[in-house]
Amino acid sequence: MKGKSPSTIYRYEVLTKLIIEQLGHLPLDKIRPLHIQKFKNYLSTAKSKVPIKDTDGNIVDYKLYAPKTQLHYFRCLSSIMSSAYRLDIIKENPVSKVSAPKVPRKLPQFLNVEESKLILEKLETEDLKYQVGINLALYTGMRRGELIGLTWDVIDWKNEQINIVQNTIYVNKKIYTKDPKTETSKRTIDIPNNVIKLLKKHKIQQSIEKMKLGDLWEDNNRILTQWNGKIMHPDSISQWWKKFQRKIGIPEEKIISLHKLRHTFATLLLANKETDIKTVSELLGHSDIGTTNIYVHALETSKRGAAETLQRKLS
Repeated sequence: MKGKSPSTIYRYEVLTKLIIEQLGHLPLDKIRPLHIQKFKNYLSTAKSKVPIKDTDGNIVDYKLYAPKTQLHYFRCLSSIMSSAYRLDIIKENPVSKVSAPKVPRKLPQFLNVEESKLILEKLETEDLKYQVGINLALYTGMRRGELIGLTWDVIDWKNEQINIVQNTIYVNKKIYTKDPKTETSKRTIDIPNNVIKLLKKHKIQQSIEKMKLGDLWEDNNRILTQWNGKIMHPDSISQWWKKFQRKIGIPEEKIISLHKLRHTFATLLLANKETDIKTVSELLGHSDIGTTNIYVHALETSKRGAAETLQRKLS
């Protein structure tokens, strides 16, 4: 799988295990549409390896495969059979005769203006690096891996902008830093002045910690780090974010993932129709504006105006 990212390779490895388990006893040229349909039916009723735990943490059952996961398996199998067809190993692709699993379209979860203000207010007494991380997520719509991948040299202090040039991910018990998700994910985002001030404060504090630790500090030039300068584990900020919501009294059923701040960023910009959808799509790094359409329709404004609009709404 030359040229594929570590996450893609790992995902294919996981997906093909079950495909081989269910269909591996059949030669490729003997697989028929009926076998594909039976595999699809199996996915809709079988239990995954994701546990369901009781309040004491004991495993009581296992979750069914989610519709989106079923679709991933179906697409992986389709890719395998398409390759076999192109190489003349099989005469036709049996997957093409079976409809793909349907995935119900869900509206994105997000914080409203008042909830966002509360979060920002409560953040002010927290560790500075987490203040920076959550503010950047909320004010820029960055993906988690893009946040963890940020280095100090990507900040344009004069123009109050930040350049997204890399993505840090955790796959199969290893941390990788690679190019962003797509070409359009490489982008420049305007940062409101209040976040620039917070970044400057964090940079000073980090420099002090670096001096205190001396040789113990591992210099990666990252904005978000562990206590000794090492690259922060991507899960760390996600776990901290959920604990923080519990700490400030948000009910368990209303706790949202870090990724939902990306939805919040997009939705708050578009909600008052001051920002056009194309601008938001560019700020999010979407390769297809259709992906952005899940939020809302809006009117035109500039990228700079988008950043300042969000600052006004949340200040």
